[in-house]
Amino acid sequence: MEPIQPPAQQPVQNPVQAPSIQPKLNYFRIIFFPVLSILLISSIIYLYLQNQNLKKQVLKPPVFPTIQIPTSTSQSISPTPTTTSQAVSSISIPPDEMEDWEIYANNINGYSIKYPKNGYLRLICPDEELTVTNRGIDNQTSPVVMSTCARGGRYTLETKTYASIQAEPEETKYYKITKKGVQIDGIAGKLYIYTFTNIEVGPFPLWYVIARVNKNNKTYEIWFDEKDSLDLFNQILSTFKFTNINDLPKLSEEILLKGWYWGSEDQKKPETPTDWVYQEAGRSSCWHKPGVECL
Repeated sequence: MEPIQPPAQQPVQNPVQAPSIQPKLNYFRIIFFPVLSILLISSIIYLYLQNQNLKKQVLKPPVFPTIQIPTSTSQSISPTPTTTSQAVSSISIPPDEMEDWEIYANNINGYSIKYPKNGYLRLICPDEELTVTNRGIDNQTSPVVMSTCARGGRYTLETKTYASIQAEPEETKYYKITKKGVQIDGIAGKLYIYTFTNIEVGPFPLWYVIARVNKNNKTYEIWFDEKDSLDLFNQILSTFKFTNINDLPKLSEEILLKGWYWGSEDQKKPETPTDWVYQEAGRSSCWHKPGVECL
């Protein structure tokens, strides 16, 4: 019987060690979240500051020049302006809206006034002052010299100077008149708002307004007939200024030697010699010494 051999011993194997893997740093997350937080905080601060500025603007709105329109309708016009306590309403007028307006100056009657050039066309009418009409689609260059301005009514905007103080207008069967006080270049004047009574069918304007002011024993009148643009008319009135004849340019020695200068009939300069005559030629109109050509 063979002896029993003990089982062969297997060599002891060491357990396999799993390599330890270190997690990689996520640099994107490290950078992204702080930057996002900074942007969010900055946005909140910016919105807060904007909100504060908006509150200041609401509490302190910009102040524009105003024209004052007394609301009393019970006063009567008189040749000598009187000071009367009245309730006054003001209309704010941003000055930049009128920067590109045209200026009409009347040296003979001593006043100037502005009017918008966009949408309006000035007509130079014989023996008339400022005459402005709505611009048509032909886009004519302003001003347009007219051989005559004969018509049944009046144009959109007109000025007129009366040589004497005019009586206050009265209502007729055709028109009701609403009267309001108004300040024109610091002088108390009147607004007369005419409304047609529709008593008859005919070529009657349905509505128009006249502003009048008295100075130097004259009545100055501004006419306007666009009811939907009453605010525009108030702006136009705010530009009306009386001019001091001493502030107007005098004739220079050069002009006197030359014997003429450019200008329309109502742009006659102070100290123009009495024998000088006016020559109508549209934009080339001039005042000149007899026998001298305007060149």
